Amino acid sequence: MISLTGSSIGCSCRRRPTTAHSNSFSTLLELLDPYRFTRGVKVTRPKTDLAPVMVRRLKEDIRAVQGGFPKRNVRRIEIDGLPEEAPELELSRLLDEYRIAREERYRSESSRVRHAAGLMVIRLRQQLLSSIEAFVRTLLVHRRTCCATGKKPTKTARHNLGSTPIKPSLS
Repeated sequence: MISLTGSSIGCSCRRRPTTAHSNSFSTLLELLDPYRFTRGVKVTRPKTDLAPVMVRRLKEDIRAVQGGFPKRNVRRIEIDGLPEEAPELELSRLLDEYRIAREERYRSESSRVRHAAGLMVIRLRQQLLSSIEAFVRTLLVHRRTCCATGKKPTKTARHNLGSTPIKPSLS
């Protein structure tokens, strides 16, 4: 039986060993057991096919045995009295306007395209909640991608996100 941990299979890899695609997963399984699994063949019965060869380890289990994963302490911090013009609040408002403009723009597209457009805004929001610097980096990549694919931002988005490159000015 094979036990998968981050250090046992991915120590020399810079990328995740598998994506959500079944082909990537079957390729990973073929690396683990080439007699049972074949690259490109979908695992049709995951519980019965995987049970003999794989054990899932949770971070808590690994932490108890060998350490390596820091304990995560999540605390809610209330921020009161922030001025309306605070960069975090202003960026959040602008991002919400951008979301509305994108929803309007992609309204006539297929649900798949609308979903992908929505995921980009979710990613931007996650980065904004992480840090302004992370948000700016992600926004610059998003903007370059839009320019490279010929997608022109809506009038609202151009106004909100500016027409000049954004440079982080972090203090």
